[in-house]
Amino acid sequence: MLVTSRIKLVFLMLAVSVLASCASKVRTSITTFHNEDVSPPTGTIYITTPNAIKAQQGLELQFYKNKLASRLEGIGYSVIDNDKAEFIAFLDYGVVRRESDGGNSHVQLGLGYGRYSRFGRLIFTEPLTKQFEYVRRVQLAIERNVGQGSVPSESTANKLVELDAVSLGRCAQLIEVFDPMLDAIFKNFYRANGSTEKVSVPGGVVCK
Repeated sequence: MLVTSRIKLVFLMLAVSVLASCASKVRTSITTFHNEDVSPPTGTIYITTPNAIKAQQGLELQFYKNKLASRLEGIGYSVIDNDKAEFIAFLDYGVVRRESDGGNSHVQLGLGYGRYSRFGRLIFTEPLTKQFEYVRRVQLAIERNVGQGSVPSESTANKLVELDAVSLGRCAQLIEVFDPMLDAIFKNFYRANGSTEKVSVPGGVVCK
């Protein structure tokens, strides 16, 4: 009975740890490049995507654009739905599944009840199947609008900021981590030119 009770306790602790991990933070690695010759600008800005396929997705793209719009307004831009705006924000995003480094391993749970316990030590070994993780990527670039429409300018003089944000985790849906990733990006939008910074923000209880 003592062994059974302790096994139940271990599984209960594992369940609690799993629930705790679900409420853990979303970690985002952000690489930033910006034009050092230009002070952080403000003005009207139009949000679009350089990806022709995403441009046809309608409501999905609009959903993410609305979330980005509120963040851009928070740093001084005025978002308008007109490609005649002073600036253009190019938004791209995606999720890719890949095999994680932790695949094909084993989990060992050891139960010890004291060095001289007559119950000895129990070890549970269970082979794992391949483990996968998801690479969630959000890319954002802001340029001066020189009449290029939804096509990025070929001149670097018109480019102001380029950000590449990457987060790894178990969530296969970008919608679950998009807000935390935006929080990480806009926590310090104008980071040092050529820098990569890892930022952790609360990810809620859905997944990470």
